[in-house]
Amino acid sequence: MNALKISLIFILTLKIFAEVSIDGLIAYFPLTGNADDYSGNGHICTVTGAVLTTDRVGRENDAYSFDGTNDKIVGNANTMFELANNRTLSVWVLSSGLGNQQIVGYVGENGHMGYMLGVREDGTFTSWENNYNDTTGLWVHVSSDQIYAGDNKWHHLVGLRRNDTTYLYVDNVRQSKTTILKPIFVKNSNILIGTGKKNTFQNFNGKIDDIRFYNRSLTDEEISYLYFGTNSIKFKTKFNVSHNNLHADIKCFDLRGRIIYKRSISNGVYILKLRAEKKIFQIK
Repeated sequence: MNALKISLIFILTLKIFAEVSIDGLIAYFPLTGNADDYSGNGHICTVTGAVLTTDRVGRENDAYSFDGTNDKIVGNANTMFELANNRTLSVWVLSSGLGNQQIVGYVGENGHMGYMLGVREDGTFTSWENNYNDTTGLWVHVSSDQIYAGDNKWHHLVGLRRNDTTYLYVDNVRQSKTTILKPIFVKNSNILIGTGKKNTFQNFNGKIDDIRFYNRSLTDEEISYLYFGTNSIKFKTKFNVSHNNLHADIKCFDLRGRIIYKRSISNGVYILKLRAEKKIFQIK
């Protein structure tokens, strides 16, 4: 007698985003084993105190930990970071402390004139613009809609400058506040990571990973890629095949209808587990 044969079809729905173009990428610090710049522009950073640690998916030596006291990473000055009209600054961050703290940005050695992502005294994240020159001017915060400081969870932050307006994205959600304050810049500015001044100020307590500077405004789709495309998605299901002479075909399809997994099985209990992580989502 011919064996009965059926197909078990699992439709795995994963939202797939196009890869963010390297167009306009002026600095990229993946912080994988070191603080080197992988954009091709040769920015040099000096690590002081900060130590390598696990990143958001558990990889060793793939992010930096900062103690909130004097740990910092300081990079060179370069006029390509003097972006007052359009820019994108993206970072993954885990906050372990409260109080005013600075995460990453480009500002003068006095802590003014430039732009920065940070943590405010009230526990919100912020993207701020600064044109205070020690005599006149001011700085304005674009704060998150809720408190995140000290939650010890990974969050994706994007400080976006689009057509002279600054926006803040937290975990792929644009926050409600904005500002049109235009920053100014000075020659003695630096890339600052984990500190608000070159000589230490409002140091960050937590982990920092995957920093990108663009000289253009990323689209919402590109921001979504940076969030979902560098995150982890897991899918798991359990099913039972228990009939005499029953054979089953397991087929998994992507959103384009292509078979991405196929296997024939016989009687038994099975667990199907699919895992997509980081660059799996990239489409070239």
